[in-house]
Amino acid sequence: MAHTITATNHWDIDRIRPLVDTAIAATITEFDDLGARAILTPSNLTFALLDRPPANFGWDYAQAFTTQHGAGRVELLAPSSHGSFAPDGFAPSFDRVWYHRNLIHECTSVFMWSFDGQKDQGWRLNSAPSWFVEGVQEYVAVERAAADARNRYRTRYFPRLREETVAADFGHVAEKYADGYLVLRFMYDDFGPTAVHKVLASPVLSFWGAVEASFGIDRKQLFGRWLKWRIANAP
Repeated sequence: MAHTITATNHWDIDRIRPLVDTAIAATITEFDDLGARAILTPSNLTFALLDRPPANFGWDYAQAFTTQHGAGRVELLAPSSHGSFAPDGFAPSFDRVWYHRNLIHECTSVFMWSFDGQKDQGWRLNSAPSWFVEGVQEYVAVERAAADARNRYRTRYFPRLREETVAADFGHVAEKYADGYLVLRFMYDDFGPTAVHKVLASPVLSFWGAVEASFGIDRKQLFGRWLKWRIANAP
């Protein structure tokens, strides 16, 4: 059974359907060990394509919602809402790559919050720094997307490594999406996906306690490794 997509016209559904399918597949592939396949089912996840952004949001609107029962809904603007189109049916400023990366990001959000609600014990997502929550989602959105998306967003984000955009001991970051992606890229590179997934599933009651237990080093040591990684990977 296919996931439900609602829109004013079927043309938009036809354009988005293949991207929805591959975004869900990418998220499941990343988090299959944590039960993503059972969470992101058609009965638990739906999509809505809007004709205009909600009040107080811009034309780059994309949002995920999760109920207390674990059902998820992803909203974003329909491709036709952006006006002029390229030959593939997407606007140049909101093209197929933009949609695919955002769909993976929001599917990952639905998975993370649903998984968090199902945990019997341990720290909770709402206690974590926003750069970690958004960083996991943006990491998966970039690194589990197609090559054109990986190249676009790596090129956009990696030059930030030349600057000190992450405060000491990860106290805060300048931009939660871009810098969150970079910190998570470091965590995946240095410790591997299994360790990052262990953080999400950890029964430890604090976020930093879960990070330290999963990575096997303390916060200050982790920041020291980040600094070395940042210097080594700055373009």
